[in-house]
Amino acid sequence: MHKGDKESKALFEVSQRSPFWIDVATVGSIGLGVAEAVLGGLGNSNALLANATENLENITYGLDSIAARSEQNRKLNHRLRRWAGALITTAALYVCGSSVYDLVRHDYPTVPAEFAGLSLGSAMLDGAIAMGLNKHANPGTTHRDAFRHSAADTISSVISAGAIVASAHGYPTIDAYSGIGLSVWTIVMTFPTNSRIKKADNLFLTTFDHSQPTN
Repeated sequence: MHKGDKESKALFEVSQRSPFWIDVATVGSIGLGVAEAVLGGLGNSNALLANATENLENITYGLDSIAARSEQNRKLNHRLRRWAGALITTAALYVCGSSVYDLVRHDYPTVPAEFAGLSLGSAMLDGAIAMGLNKHANPGTTHRDAFRHSAADTISSVISAGAIVASAHGYPTIDAYSGIGLSVWTIVMTFPTNSRIKKADNLFLTTFDHSQPTN
């Protein structure tokens, strides 16, 4: 088998072996992201909003897993992933800008300490998902992307919880700084995933086109 064939096979080895954990990671992360976005807005917590974007960013590998199960929709799927990535990046930039604005004005909202419970719950779920994905996380697979993101989400959720508690106990700048750091982290994490998915798409389209019968 040529090197290109091996690479292609590795890139296309996505969710056939264990679609359950990919689906759990996608649905769970989106659910947590929406809940954190709502409560983060209500509680004026930049850290919680930043963690929400980190969780919502996981929709990219969820869409990639769907594409692997329905290859004929890969072009449309790739377009959807780009749109999702653009929206998530825009949201992360907004949270980052909001955090900078608070720091510049020295005007910090009071964040309820109980909102840290959601971040801790997110950390526990993300950690469980990462453990479930780990045994399938071979290099070049969607499972590896999902594992990497779930592990990062676990860490960011713990940071978010700590920032909320610190803010509620008289250290509001920590929430703002966490909002900046976690937002930048989300944006940085997006690029390696998109690069790998784009490479997989290009290899698939080339292989698929060459495999079609010619008249």
